[in-house]
Amino acid sequence: VRANLLIAAGRAAEARQLLEQALTGPPPPPALHLRLLRGRAIARAALTDKAETLADYQEAIALAVGRYGPDHPEVARSQHALGVLKVERLGDNAGGVADIERALRSLRAAYGAANPEIGNCQQALSQAALFRGDYDAALQHAEAARATYAATLGSRHRRYGEALLAVGVLQYFKKNYATSLRAYQQALAILQASLGAEHFDVAVLLSNIGETLLALGEPDDAIRHFEQAVVILRRARGPDAVEQAQPLKGLGLSHLRKGRPALARWSLEQALPLLQREGGDPQELAETRWALAQALRDDFPRAGALARAGALARAARDGYLALGPTWSERAREISRFVDKMPKEDHR
Repeated sequence: VRANLLIAAGRAAEARQLLEQALTGPPPPPALHLRLLRGRAIARAALTDKAETLADYQEAIALAVGRYGPDHPEVARSQHALGVLKVERLGDNAGGVADIERALRSLRAAYGAANPEIGNCQQALSQAALFRGDYDAALQHAEAARATYAATLGSRHRRYGEALLAVGVLQYFKKNYATSLRAYQQALAILQASLGAEHFDVAVLLSNIGETLLALGEPDDAIRHFEQAVVILRRARGPDAVEQAQPLKGLGLSHLRKGRPALARWSLEQALPLLQREGGDPQELAETRWALAQALRDDFPRAGALARAGALARAARDGYLALGPTWSERAREISRFVDKMPKEDHR
């Protein structure tokens, strides 16, 4: 219990040390042994000890199979956790899906449909489908998770809110922005009540709502949500938190939409080094560079600023081209922007 509290507080190294002490010496009773192994795996995963995390889950599965048989829920719990590790940390989507589906079959056999752990597996399958770009399958699994949580935990539980959040993300990716916004707004009410208005997850959700509002052509409402997200993230993670990059980028895009290049530049100049420092998402980085290039051109059209705008635009174009043919039209748009720059500024 103490180790779990340490993990929740972000003190994974202390939790790992505590659990290793507990696992030293004579083996504890099997049920406790399994919990200790899974707890140490979670702590090791937080510390990016991938090989050690994998070993803990594999040991837990072997212990549970030997004690209870291959189809017991204790085996399924470790298989589910192992599958999530493979999908989210090890890049083995197919292997992770196989583990999660095996766990789901065992849990259904043991509990029928009425168990929140079944929802956890459905949510994990949704994430795996999202990672491989299959939005339809991801949405189907997310909706199944939402239905399971509603039936087993109720529609005001945190897990139900998290499933709604996943639905909102997937509807956004499918460009169903109004549907996405409704899911996000329902999730926000639940997560604010269950986690508190200043929680990190609430800030991420506020930023997502801002992106959806911007896509719906409502930049003023988007700005309000992005600003709230930045304030919470700075309180929760500090002034240099990389998670600020997304709402800061959103603020920049919103101000550009409103014809305010100076305010856009102020936000984007803060977002860009965060993304570069952490080796951020290539799409986010390209989008931030492209937006900042436009803000520089419109706000401060001197030779030095124009030269930097041209360099940022070219870097953004290269970034979009690396993302594949889906972004070819954006790359052509940036090329037209570069071609219109003064010749001496984009040699």
